[in-house]
Amino acid sequence: MQQPVHFLFYRILSLHQKAGNHALVIERCISELKNDPDDWTLWTFLFDSAFERMKEETCSTEEKNTLIDRLVERVLSLIERTHTLGTGDRVRGIYLARLTLITRLLEQQLALRNQLGTLPLGEPLDHLVEYVSMFHAKPCCFTDIRSFVSLLGEHQVEPFLQRIAAIVNDVREKNDTSNEIIAEDVKWADIVCIRLRRAVGTDERMSALEKRTLCAHMVGMVQRCADSDLAAAAYAQLAAHLLWDLYTESEGSVALYELILMMEWVHSRHPSDPLCRLVLCRAYAIIGATAQLQKLMQSLDIKNVQRDTLGYLLFGLLEQYGRFNAGIIYYTELSVLFDQTEKEISECLTTAYKNGNFPQVPRLVEFLSKITKSIIAVGADIQSRALSACFAVEKIEHVVDTLNGDHEPIDFSVVEDNRDLNVIPSLNSGNPSKLIEEVKQRSYFEQVDSMKLRDLLLKCVASIAATKSSSTHMTSLLTQLRKHRDHCQNNYTDSVPQPELLQSPPPIFVGSFVSGAHIPLIDALLSSAIKVMKIIENTNSEGIVPVEEKLEDELPDVNVIEELVTRVAEGDLPPRGSLRMHIRIRHCSLALHTLALASIAVKLIERRLEGV
Repeated sequence: MQQPVHFLFYRILSLHQKAGNHALVIERCISELKNDPDDWTLWTFLFDSAFERMKEETCSTEEKNTLIDRLVERVLSLIERTHTLGTGDRVRGIYLARLTLITRLLEQQLALRNQLGTLPLGEPLDHLVEYVSMFHAKPCCFTDIRSFVSLLGEHQVEPFLQRIAAIVNDVREKNDTSNEIIAEDVKWADIVCIRLRRAVGTDERMSALEKRTLCAHMVGMVQRCADSDLAAAAYAQLAAHLLWDLYTESEGSVALYELILMMEWVHSRHPSDPLCRLVLCRAYAIIGATAQLQKLMQSLDIKNVQRDTLGYLLFGLLEQYGRFNAGIIYYTELSVLFDQTEKEISECLTTAYKNGNFPQVPRLVEFLSKITKSIIAVGADIQSRALSACFAVEKIEHVVDTLNGDHEPIDFSVVEDNRDLNVIPSLNSGNPSKLIEEVKQRSYFEQVDSMKLRDLLLKCVASIAATKSSSTHMTSLLTQLRKHRDHCQNNYTDSVPQPELLQSPPPIFVGSFVSGAHIPLIDALLSSAIKVMKIIENTNSEGIVPVEEKLEDELPDVNVIEELVTRVAEGDLPPRGSLRMHIRIRHCSLALHTLALASIAVKLIERRLEGV
């Protein structure tokens, strides 16, 4: 299939850029931008090549200054031309290019912040206000300038908000706001203003009462957005952020349940909006409402690849809250999906080789690696083994095979993190992208450690009765388990994780697991199994009675096991409460899972003894 001409042009520019032909890319982009000043891809190529060239040692100071002058001239001349032609309100790219150029110059320390007002590019404050004045009616207005708000100095924040408020008032005066349904540009001007106030940190200085008052305004505006799902969702998102603030800062579960009620109300009025459902998924995950969470995810019509990138919304929750059978089905479906995807990508690779389409091969190989080593794909296999062995498989022979799995040992150091935590946009001040990335990194390590711990537990228990297992092999696995348990105890607290960002994945509670009696119970049974295995291996020539006596001495002490079982079942049982039921359910589910695995270990020890 023939590609559009501009796609081929982008491809050529990309190849030149990779080859280091930055001067050629710069010339091509400057020339082409005359014809299409709103093409953001061309601006990106231009800035990337220009600043890469400036970093090179062969680039003299004179050449740097010339390059900067050319970039400034190109941006300003195109803006002036659009003003002359009267097309400025239809071309956003050049105004964003001006702000981007200012940002890049500051980042590379090629311009000083306090001198911007005297330079041809001008003051960012004026450009941001101009952009809002021109494009406030577009839903994308805030998203366009979100990253440039940080260009404002502290002394400029209040004047900026005053000028934005003046724009909103002017828009309201030009429209009749007495009707039940208000004009579209009035809605979006108001939304942009409130979003910008939050982006510069105004909400952080508000009291709980002030936040509730503002939240009530949002709810009132949702009622006046019957003709626009998008505007209603934007107001609901702002209200959700305010209620989330109250949840994390002062009011706890009460504010969380209010958030759920509000978003359910908005969703019932505007069912086509996906953002409300995503926020509800996040909230329901906290209280363990997994059935409602599954319904919402099904209604989102998540595609195959998105089941990997958005899988974290549900991953680990079904078994956390006692829905073991639903978890088995869910993880089995995920495993089938990833196996099918791997097969399809492999077929695409074969086809690419056959057709000589070699440039596609590296991308397909990279995609295949990301899919097969995905944190969701690897975790789905482990969780499927754990739940199936404990709650589905009846024959003990099949239990051992299920615990072991049918794959090679997992290299947890290469597990890929494909999760998209930005699916719920952040309106917070500062650098939310950086905060979200930090949360993603922390949760990645915790998720991988949790998966490794679970995998070692399964393999240790399976080794009790595996065909080729030995006491040496079991000892090695148990040593690895203890070492990793110590690692988790040192890195994760046993207290309940405090809620972080609205974009954070659901908590995993590794700290609580490794600090309780769960692993000591399994450890005690495994230690006895190793001793039993050693006796069996070393008694080929001994009589039956001595062997039986030795075995009795090495079997687990009933009192010790009983104490550990009691600690697993009752230890740190959370207090009762109407808003705490999910905590008790989570505690009981974890205890039930541990006791099921312990009972399997006992049965496997009995099976070993049957052969003596």
